[in-house]
Amino acid sequence: MESSDLECKVKEEVTIALIGNCRVGKTAIVQRLAQGSFSDVYTATVGVDYDARVLDVDGVLVRLHLWDVAGDENFICLARDHINRADGFAFVYDIADENSFLALPRWLCLVGRCVHARNLPKVCIGAKLDLRYRQVVSASRAKEFAIPEDMNHIEVSAQTGHNINVAFYMLAAEILRYRKLGTIHRLAMLDYPLGYTDLDVHEDPSADAQLCEDGPQYTHLFKILLLGAPRTGKTSLRYRFCRNHFSPEYLATSGIEYSTRTILVDGERVKVQIWDVSGDDVYSHIRKSYYKGANGFIIVYDSTNMQTFVKAEHLLKELSMFGQSDTPKIAVGNKCDLTRSRRVDASTAREWASGWRVPIIETSASSGANVGAPFLKLTIALKRHLAPWKRVYNFS
Repeated sequence: MESSDLECKVKEEVTIALIGNCRVGKTAIVQRLAQGSFSDVYTATVGVDYDARVLDVDGVLVRLHLWDVAGDENFICLARDHINRADGFAFVYDIADENSFLALPRWLCLVGRCVHARNLPKVCIGAKLDLRYRQVVSASRAKEFAIPEDMNHIEVSAQTGHNINVAFYMLAAEILRYRKLGTIHRLAMLDYPLGYTDLDVHEDPSADAQLCEDGPQYTHLFKILLLGAPRTGKTSLRYRFCRNHFSPEYLATSGIEYSTRTILVDGERVKVQIWDVSGDDVYSHIRKSYYKGANGFIIVYDSTNMQTFVKAEHLLKELSMFGQSDTPKIAVGNKCDLTRSRRVDASTAREWASGWRVPIIETSASSGANVGAPFLKLTIALKRHLAPWKRVYNFS
């Protein structure tokens, strides 16, 4: 496409400021993104440098205005006007420089003052991934810092170009979502732009998987955890799927309970252990201890109770903090039969789920509607080795 044609087709413009210590590679990142080149000659930024790049974000051409802010705190005052006009921020550290990582809270604070504490979209970038052999700041440590700050974390290399486009694609997508909704919806980490990520989900998973009798013979065994606030209907979903039974009587789960079901996928018997985890915070330490070793998660909320929807968001963040960001997950909005009592709008829930790159299904344990879908979809994906989820988001 000619550059003049490209300019005419740009629909959105966003401004991103890169913030961080000197010598972390901010200028190299901008150069790689905007010009597709890399120079190993270090030139200190004075004040603010500028470049631009057009990206395709979910089919919309977006011009990124990239402001490379000097890593000297003395320049922050001079750059205050630029920072205040930014739509989002990339906080950059060097994975081989401990001090550059430890400086991030201070940079967050300085930027917060400039933008008057507005919670704008941001991403935490670990630069110089090509220097992995010298890495002193682990990805898990950086992620633990980033998640509570409502930031994605991603490691990149300006030298090789690895993940550069992805980092700014994620941030641009979040900025556009923020403009539309007015709230931060942290995107689950992606390895590839959405153009390479298939959100296709079979409408009828029974075409690929059938329930069969339990028995000692099976080729695969998967552990799936049911998570959610109390009274969301996790136990009812488990009973309905495993026993085809429903009781309107509420019985609180104490700690952990589990059932099994055998599913025929591609002609092979797959046994699924469904662990029903108490939603009471009293059992939070038990819940967290079961995360390790889980093959998949089903996060349940009650569509008639907004607080349970908020809890689902907290659980997704918690899973990321416990190293489960890549483990397959499905969100389930239960009690969809109670239409008059609905408090969580279906379109709102879909928008939220798409922000986390998590499929979402509405179910009714009472009527049995869609109850099998999340379990069957998850089992099909696990059996066909479609994990890591973030790479191949496709049940087919």
